Amino acid sequence: MTWNLWGRFGEYERRAPAIAAVLQAEAPDILCVQEVWSDASHDQADDLATILDGNVARTTPVMFDGFSFGNAIVSRWPIEVLTEERLPNADGQPGHRRLLVAAVETPWGRWPAAVTHLDHRFDASATRRQQVERVLEVIDAQRGTGDVDLPLILGGDHSIAMGSLSGVAAHARAQDESVGLIWFDAHGDMNLPGISPSGNIHGMPLSHLLGHGDEELRMIKGFAPKIRPENVALIGIRDIDAGERKVIRDSGIHAFTMRDIDEQGMAQVAQRALEIVNDGTAGYHVSFDVDGCDPDVIPGTGTRVPGGVNYREAHLLLEYIADNGAMTSMDVVELNPFLDHKNLSAERTLHLILSAMGQSIL
Repeated sequence: MTWNLWGRFGEYERRAPAIAAVLQAEAPDILCVQEVWSDASHDQADDLATILDGNVARTTPVMFDGFSFGNAIVSRWPIEVLTEERLPNADGQPGHRRLLVAAVETPWGRWPAAVTHLDHRFDASATRRQQVERVLEVIDAQRGTGDVDLPLILGGDHSIAMGSLSGVAAHARAQDESVGLIWFDAHGDMNLPGISPSGNIHGMPLSHLLGHGDEELRMIKGFAPKIRPENVALIGIRDIDAGERKVIRDSGIHAFTMRDIDEQGMAQVAQRALEIVNDGTAGYHVSFDVDGCDPDVIPGTGTRVPGGVNYREAHLLLEYIADNGAMTSMDVVELNPFLDHKNLSAERTLHLILSAMGQSIL
C-alpha cells in the first residue's frame, strides 16, 4: 500500500484514528508512506509500525514549522535501507525531497521497496521530470547488486507506466538493445491530448510510450519512442473511445480483444503475445492493469468494465510469462483498496503477481 498522510497539515489529529482503522482493516504487508511526521515526543512512523506490528525504515527527517517530516516504509518482515537520495530542485541541485530504497526479507525472497514524494505543484512539471529521472537512475543503479533484480512497481493509475517503462527502455538502449511490452488492460490507453473525451492522462500512456502526443511526456529520458509498435501486445481490451480506435488500428501494435480471447483461448493468445514481445528484443516489460480482469474477479478498481478476463485466464497468462523467463520488469496498477470488498482484490492481485514471478500449482 502507498499513502500520503499529509504530515501535520490540516486536522491531522482527527485523521489519526481513521488512518489506524484503515490500516487495521487492510493489514498491508508493505506500506510506503509520504509525509510522516515526528517531534521531540512523537513519531508517526513508529505509530504505524505498532499498528501493523511491523518494522520501519525512514528517510532523514526535514524540519518544517517546528516538526520534522519525511517518507517511510513499514513492513511486517525485516527491512534494510539500501540507499537514500535527495531529489533535485528546479535548479537541479539536491533539495529536501528524498527517495528511500530498501530491501524487505519476504517469505518469497528479498524484495525491493521504494518510496518518494515528488514536487506536487501544477507548474513544476519540469522539476518532476528531473526528479523522476533521478529516481530511475538510483533504482537502476541497484540492479545487479544482488539486492534488486526484477523491478516490480505498484500504482497508482496507469500513467506511472510512462516512467517505469521509460527507465526500462533507457537501460536497454544504453546497451544497444530494445524491449517488448505486454500491456494488459480493459482500455486501450492510447488516447491523445487532442482527441481524449475525458482528458485523463491515465488514458494516454501507451500512445506516449510509442512516441506520440505531448512533447514532455513522450520525451521522458530524452528519446522516443520507448518501444517499437511491432513488439507491443495489448491484451484484454473491451472499452475503447471512438477516436482511440483509429489510433490503435494505425499504430502497428498487436491488439488482442476480449473477442480474440473468447475465440482463441488465453493459452493461444499468450503464446502469440510472447512471440511478439520477444522478437528481436532483450526481453519485455509487463504492464498489468487489474481492470483487465472481470469486475467479479477484481472489484477493487475505479474503472470497472464487465466482460473481462477471468481469474484462471489471468493466472494462465502470467504463468506463461513466468515460464518464458524473459520478463525484465513489471508494473501493477489501478488497484484501489477503498473500492475493494474485504481485501479480496488485493489478495487476488498478490497471487497473480506471484504467478508472474514463477509460483506454480505444483
